[in-house]
Amino acid sequence: MEAFTEELENGSKKMRLNYDRSIKVVNEMLEAVESCKREIERGKGQGKRKAVVAELGKRFDEVNALHVIKGNNKAIHATLGKIGKSTDRLLTGEQVEIMRRAAKGDAMKENKISELLTEAVIFHLLFEGYYDIARELAEEAGRSFSSDVAALYKEIRHILKRFETDSDVGVFLEWAEKYSEQLKQIYSRFIFEVHRVRFLQLVDKGETANAVEYARSHFKRFSTKYAKEIQILMGSLVFLEPGTATVEESRLKALFKAEACCIYGLPSEAPLQTVLECGELAISKLSKYYSVCRRRNSSITSNTSTASELRTTSSDGNIGGSPNAAARDTNTTLTESWTDLPQFPVEVPLPDKMSFHSIVICPVSKAPITDENYSVLLQCGHIIGNESIQRLPKSGGRLTFKCPTCQTEQNSYHTRRVHFGASTDPSGALEETSESRIYGGGPRFMTKESS
Repeated sequence: MEAFTEELENGSKKMRLNYDRSIKVVNEMLEAVESCKREIERGKGQGKRKAVVAELGKRFDEVNALHVIKGNNKAIHATLGKIGKSTDRLLTGEQVEIMRRAAKGDAMKENKISELLTEAVIFHLLFEGYYDIARELAEEAGRSFSSDVAALYKEIRHILKRFETDSDVGVFLEWAEKYSEQLKQIYSRFIFEVHRVRFLQLVDKGETANAVEYARSHFKRFSTKYAKEIQILMGSLVFLEPGTATVEESRLKALFKAEACCIYGLPSEAPLQTVLECGELAISKLSKYYSVCRRRNSSITSNTSTASELRTTSSDGNIGGSPNAAARDTNTTLTESWTDLPQFPVEVPLPDKMSFHSIVICPVSKAPITDENYSVLLQCGHIIGNESIQRLPKSGGRLTFKCPTCQTEQNSYHTRRVHFGASTDPSGALEETSESRIYGGGPRFMTKESS
């Protein structure tokens, strides 16, 4: 998928370049025609007109506009053809059959699937910044178009474009000041990262004195929470490699997009792209399963054919064989069509960036952690579900019990409830890393005394 995406981007650039060349030639010709028209209007006499028109014809011959436009159009169609072939190579025949079978077996109606797919494409266009195309598609498909979502994505893109123009972190600070309360609620380190990048920019430029002064002015309020990182930054005055600020600027842009989308309630990654990547991983797994089963079936067919030949020979020799045994054995072998293979759940491992919702399992009961069966931190450091604690044998007035992992004696009064996920802990017992919003993965946890 990544190779196809890269090829698609390169193809789009080539098509845009050829399109711009054609437009440039057309504009030059239009300008020449307008100039000829003005000359004719100013001039008098038939001879003057003929001379101007002849000059225009020469200009057309020099530019060779028709040949240039045809060549550009040919290049555009050639690029489209290459992209089409790359699209065909994305999936094999087996994988297409898997997708077709999955679509037929889906309980959802075809028109509903079509509606959801259209909405996904519209949202993807909004995410990529093609607002006019998304609006036209929504109108043609009779779907609703969210102007509010488009406005939020436009704001994010506008801020990023301003930063890319002059690398001024002030645009990020303006936005952070506007949403300071929301950033606090999601335990964001965005403001610190903005000041950190500005410090590195000054150091990268060789303005050491200004960098130190900037650190004194802005890092003081972060000295408790990010003391170690500030120490590393100050050490970078001596050991910082050139170009570090540029790398950190790219990381800051990704962090801003993640934090802004989190506050606005929007996905920071294209949902359609994520679904396609997950589907590609799932299809690869199913295709591998199909290949293994097909090889196994071929082996079974081969063994069955050998046995059938032996039985046929035995029949000819009157040793109890049956002349129809081979036919019966052939009918009982498994077919090579994947749709007739036995079905069972296949686990598809996903990368960490696609782990949007962590699921915590109790190591004792193997039951998922819920609001009722919440996770509890024991004195020894192990975490188990509350229901498992209730089932453990207790002594001393039902207050003490042993940890099922290390057999250390525990006291119920000294256990702590562990909170996973900001939505389940409005009191602030969770600290979620900004990186988890960019790259996925579960948040870090904090604890509170159990009541």
